Amino acid sequence: MQVLVTSTPGAGHVLPMVPMVLALRGAGHSVCWATGPEAGPWMGRMGLEHLAAGLDAGPRGRAALELVGGIAELPPAERRAVIGPATFGRVAAGPMADDLRGILDDDPPDLVLTEPCELAAPALATARGIPYATIGFGGLLPDEVVASMAEAVAQIWAAEGLVVPEDAGLYQHQYLHPFPPAMGAVPEGLPIAPLRPGGADLAVGDPPDWVAPLGVERQLVYVTFGTEFGAQAPFDPVLDALGHLDVDVVVTVGGTIDRATLPAVADNVRIEAFVPQRALLERAALVVSHGGSGTVLGAAASGVPQLCVPLGADQFDNAAAVAGAGLGACLLPAAVTAAGVFEECLDLLSEPPPAVGRIAGEIAAMPSAAQHVGTISALRPAGRRTGRTPR
Repeated sequence: MQVLVTSTPGAGHVLPMVPMVLALRGAGHSVCWATGPEAGPWMGRMGLEHLAAGLDAGPRGRAALELVGGIAELPPAERRAVIGPATFGRVAAGPMADDLRGILDDDPPDLVLTEPCELAAPALATARGIPYATIGFGGLLPDEVVASMAEAVAQIWAAEGLVVPEDAGLYQHQYLHPFPPAMGAVPEGLPIAPLRPGGADLAVGDPPDWVAPLGVERQLVYVTFGTEFGAQAPFDPVLDALGHLDVDVVVTVGGTIDRATLPAVADNVRIEAFVPQRALLERAALVVSHGGSGTVLGAAASGVPQLCVPLGADQFDNAAAVAGAGLGACLLPAAVTAAGVFEECLDLLSEPPPAVGRIAGEIAAMPSAAQHVGTISALRPAGRRTGRTPR
C-alpha cells in the first residue's frame, strides 16, 4: 500500500504521527511525507522521502497575525478560537492545497494519513476518492473551533467541486485519538478509535551522563514550556519557587531562548537547551509545563503528576483535562506567582494524586500504532493499485 502523510511542520504536529508512520513502514507499506520545508531534517533522520509542501511555521504565523490583528487584546484562553482557524485554515490550507494537487495527481496514493490542523488534504483526497485517516495529537478540537475551520476552508472544498462538511473533514473516515477516556469523553457515532500516545523525540544516542543520578537521592522536577511559547513563559516565578524546594530541577528551554535573559537560579536548578523527554520523565516526580499535548500525554503515560501553566493554543483545554482527571493542578497566567507555584509543587510532591497511576495504566492498555496498521489498511478500497516500492 502506498501512503501519503500530510501535516503542518511544527514539532507538536509531526512527532505524534511518527509511531503510526513507522508502524506502517515496518509492515511493508510505502510511505512518503508532505509537509513544510523546515521538517526535512526530521524526515531524513527517519529515512523517509520528504515532499516539501505548504508553508513553514514562521511565515505562516506572521501572516496569520497580520490577518487577524489585535489578537493580543483577547484573554489568552480565547485566542485559540481566532488564531487557529486563521493560521491553519485561511493562511496555510491554500498553499498546502496548491502543492498537494500536484503530488496527488502525479502519483495518487492508496491512502492519506493526516492530522487535525492540516486542512487541505481532506478536501483533495475526498475529491479523488482516496480514503484518509487523521492522527490526533491531543484533545478533540472544540466544536466552535471546528466550525470556524470549516468556514475557513470552504473555498478549498468548493474548488474541488464539493461542499465542506461541518467537521471540516476531520471525522469522515477514521480518527485515531490519543487521549485516554479519563481525560475527556468522545462523542458517540463518530469513527474515533483510541491510539496509545507515543510521539517521538528523534534524539540520537544516550542521554548525557549527568542525567543518571537525578531522582535518586532527592526528587526531580522537570520544567518545560515547549518549543513555541518560551518567550511567553513565566520563568522568573517558576524558577524562584523551585529554587526554594529540596529537589533537583531540570529546565529545558529549546534553541530560541537566550539563557542570558533568564533569571539567576539556585544551585539545585539546571538549565539546558534540550534533553530527551523520555530520559527525564522516567526519573521525574513532577512535571511543570505549559500544558502542551506532547508533554501532558508523556507525563500521564509515565505516571508523573503535573502542574500546568497554560499560555496559548490548546494548552488551556489540556490543563483543564489534567486537573479534571486528577493528574495534577493548573495555574492560569494571572495566578502565577512564586508563592503559588511553590505551594502547588509542594502539594504535588508531598502527596501525588492517586489517579496518576490508574490513568498511566489506562494509557498503557490503549491500542498501539502497530495494532492500528490493520485499521489503517482496511480503509483502502479493495483492488486499488499500489504505486511505489516500499521504503
